[in-house]
Amino acid sequence: AEFMFSSMTTESSGRYFAEDGLKMEIDPAELLRTLQTIKNLYGRCKATPPASVQFGYNEEHDGLRAGSIAMASYGLYRFRAIQQGGAAGDLGWAPAPAFKEGGKLVAYGFTVAVNANSANKEAAWKLTRFLSSPEAQSIAVEGGEVVARASVYQNAALFASPDGERQREWADLIKARGRTVSYSVLSTTFHQIIADATQRMILRDGSAEEARKEIERNYQAALAKLSR
Repeated sequence: AEFMFSSMTTESSGRYFAEDGLKMEIDPAELLRTLQTIKNLYGRCKATPPASVQFGYNEEHDGLRAGSIAMASYGLYRFRAIQQGGAAGDLGWAPAPAFKEGGKLVAYGFTVAVNANSANKEAAWKLTRFLSSPEAQSIAVEGGEVVARASVYQNAALFASPDGERQREWADLIKARGRTVSYSVLSTTFHQIIADATQRMILRDGSAEEARKEIERNYQAALAKLSR
C-alpha cells in the first residue's frame, strides 16, 4: 500500500481519502483497475512468484540488498541504505511505472507538529523551526533524503557527488510527477484490509471485483467500529 497501491488508485482522480481521514474516496474504477493489474502481474505475466505476496518491508529490503529480488517498487529514501548494505554498484533506480506516460505518483514526506497538550511548547516549537531550516534540511540531504526546501538545492557542493546528483534527479522527478493525498486515520487497518483482499485474490484465484467489494465492505466495517 505504501509504495504502490496509493499511486495506482489515485493516478487519474487524485482522490484517496477525504480530508477528515474517514471517508474512502478512491474511484471504484481505479480501484478495480489496480487490483486487476496486481492479479495479472502474479498470474498472466508471472512477474513474481506467488510466495512473494507474503513479503513485507524487511523481505524486500533484504532481497534488493542481496540481489535475490531483481526489482521492486520501493521508497527512494532507502536507496542508500540498500546500496551500503551490500548492493553497492549493482543497484539502480528508475521512475515508477504508471498507467499512462508521466502519470502522477504519490510522494511521501514527514510531518512535524506541536501537540496542543505539550508541556514544553516553546522547546517543541524551536525544534520544529530547526527541522524545517536550511541547516537541518542540508543534514537530511547528507543522509540520503529528498528535502522540500528549495534553497538547499542552490548549494552546488552538496549535490556534486554521484549520490547528490541522484538526489537532485529524485527531486526533479517529484516536482514533475509527485502529488500528495489525504490518508485514513485507520491507515494501519486499511493496509491490512488491502493485504488480506489481495492475498485472497491471488492465492485463491479470486476476481478483482470480489477483492474490490471486500476492501470497501471491510473498511466501512472498521469505520463503524471507530464511531461506537
